[in-house]
Amino acid sequence: MKGVISFRNMKYQGISCDLRLIELDDSKRILELRLNRKLNKYLSNTSSNIDDQKKWLMAYKEREKLNIEFYFMINTKIGLSIGTIRIYNIDYDLKRFTIGSWIVDENDDPRIAIESILAAEKFAFTKLGLKENHFDVRKNNKLVVEFHKKRGAKIINEDEVNYYFIYHKADFEKYVASIQHFIILGQFIE
Repeated sequence: MKGVISFRNMKYQGISCDLRLIELDDSKRILELRLNRKLNKYLSNTSSNIDDQKKWLMAYKEREKLNIEFYFMINTKIGLSIGTIRIYNIDYDLKRFTIGSWIVDENDDPRIAIESILAAEKFAFTKLGLKENHFDVRKNNKLVVEFHKKRGAKIINEDEVNYYFIYHKADFEKYVASIQHFIILGQFIE
């Protein structure tokens, strides 16, 4: 799969939000989101220098070309950029990946946060053919820890700061089926 298929023009059209691959022009908005004290409480630190952000994104776009990382901008249905989510640590041999850099403006519909992570996982499970999401959540981010537990993610390890989860494709499919009355996932189009 790596390097074979181009996802460059691929977009997700959902019910409450849309996802598109990040572009260099998104640098300023990404920095605004990541430096927002209310939103970045549980994220890794980010340089406040816009040039650093642009350099990071240029390096990311090279990883995207190799299909080893995908970074999405989350947009409202009227096109406002309100968040990000990233798929990385992709291992095609072990069929696993990590979801991270998940940040959504708190002033928006809570369905957007849920749909955005499910859309990113749908991409990894269906478009990339992966089977497991391995990710970590800060222990004091109780709301997100409980969200992942409720949808079937299992804690497989922990340290002083984080819980380490595994989430299988079968659990994803079961969860999506169980919430169809609340959220119906959209489609990826090119």
